[in-house]
Amino acid sequence: MQGAGVVVEAEKNMEEIVSGSGALNNLMEQIAVSTVQQEKGIEQITQALSELEKVTQSNGAVVEELTGSSDILKRQVVELESRTRNFRLASEHAEYQYGADQPAPVGVPVATF
Repeated sequence: MQGAGVVVEAEKNMEEIVSGSGALNNLMEQIAVSTVQQEKGIEQITQALSELEKVTQSNGAVVEELTGSSDILKRQVVELESRTRNFRLASEHAEYQYGADQPAPVGVPVATF
């Protein structure tokens, strides 16, 4: 009878081993699925970073263009200021004195718009 007990004990051990290997197999499958999902996630992150880099480079180019445009506008403003530095409008007194329907006397500059 001692041999039968050993056989029963061995059978239990074998069932536990088979059960444990099934659980281990399930865990390995879960790990494989998780790995594939992580790979896809990493690919998406890599693609997003690539797109972000493209947008950043594009923004840098736009900034350079705007800087150039700003410099041109600044030069134009300076030129316009120098051209209009001596420009003066007729005094308010001349407007009231001569009115819109009466021309100003010769020699009195009146700006018109």
